[in-house]
Amino acid sequence: MFRRLFSQFRNSSLVHATGIYTFTGIINGSVIFFLLPILTRYLSPEEYGLVSMFRVLVSFAFPLIGFFQSVGREYFDRERLDFPAYVANVLLTIFVNAGMVGIILYLLSGSIYNLTSFPAVWLWAVLLFALGKSLVQSVLVLWRVQVKPKPYGSFQISQSLTAFVMAIVLVVALKLGWKGAIKADAFAMGLFGLLAIYFIHRAGLIRLSFNLSYIRDIFLFSAPLILHSWGRTIVTMADRVFITKMVGIGDTGLYAAGYQVGMIIFLVTQSFNNAWVPYLFGRLKEDDERSKLKIVRFTYIYFSCVLGAALVLGLIAPRFIAFFLGDRFAASSSYVFWIALGFAFNSMYWMMANYLFYVRKTYIIAIITGLSSVLNIFLNYNFVGRFGAIGSAYAAAITFFVIFLATWIISARVYRMPWGLRLK
Repeated sequence: MFRRLFSQFRNSSLVHATGIYTFTGIINGSVIFFLLPILTRYLSPEEYGLVSMFRVLVSFAFPLIGFFQSVGREYFDRERLDFPAYVANVLLTIFVNAGMVGIILYLLSGSIYNLTSFPAVWLWAVLLFALGKSLVQSVLVLWRVQVKPKPYGSFQISQSLTAFVMAIVLVVALKLGWKGAIKADAFAMGLFGLLAIYFIHRAGLIRLSFNLSYIRDIFLFSAPLILHSWGRTIVTMADRVFITKMVGIGDTGLYAAGYQVGMIIFLVTQSFNNAWVPYLFGRLKEDDERSKLKIVRFTYIYFSCVLGAALVLGLIAPRFIAFFLGDRFAASSSYVFWIALGFAFNSMYWMMANYLFYVRKTYIIAIITGLSSVLNIFLNYNFVGRFGAIGSAYAAAITFFVIFLATWIISARVYRMPWGLRLK
């Protein structure tokens, strides 16, 4: 059965796109992976903790700015609208949102420092990174739905390598410490944000025409995803806040390093999902029962693979980390299995969430992740207090599983698929 199933996918665009996306994910993951031991040797756990808190703040600012998601869905119905004008209104919304977020960061700078220990004078880097990432994601979404994996991959790899080189120069050569690491991330993302606008314009996908109807559609689609993204940020990032406040910034650095290793699962599975979404949406539009059955069978095989990968990563982590990250970060290995398991559940969640995106019920995703973030806060508070920093890793794995299970149950109700493997 498996041989027949894979032969049916073999000659499809999915295989070609997945290969390129996976290669891109491997390269990007390798860049991040090989930068990690450099940072852990030139930064103390406390300094790496500040870099981690920078990423936490970006994760909260980015959803408020990045209203680009509707572009990917509307592309499949582009014949009913002026698509270049729609894209232009998306970009306009992003810049307006960035201005508002900048004001919010300024007004809350003191409170942010008290909560995260991140210096208020460096919040400009948070804004620059979040804005640049929003623009970058806009062009990546367009290339993904157009099934253009080559420019997608080239752009992402170039951005990662630029950030890597800048980090080497600023952290290693100029010895700027955590400040150099943050500058490298912010400046590289800002630069590629400008390049993203250039590529969108060159493709003829920007026609300046303010359209209130388009703005309304963009907000209706993307605004519910703020809660969704914040909920996911709480699940994936807020643990650092609990560890910082309840244990210490040094333990935050150790946890963040182990988290980066566990994220290997995410980097690989995200690459597959990038190729899977346009393939899935195309098959769902055909509304063919046999095609749906093939998708379900493939999904179950995918679930088995990602869970197995998490187990393998957890088993090899203890011996690997002491060598790769250095003695100061050897304790990071204790977090890897639980983080990898959490990201395996996360990848399974995305396979289910895609159906909700297809039927435009993004508010359901927002509700699920919002409620799950409350669960994660409760688990973090209790588990970190009882078990120490490892409690955050337990909380992450449990929360990701709950999100996956809830999304599967609800998506099965709003869009029928033969999850029982029966073909009527």
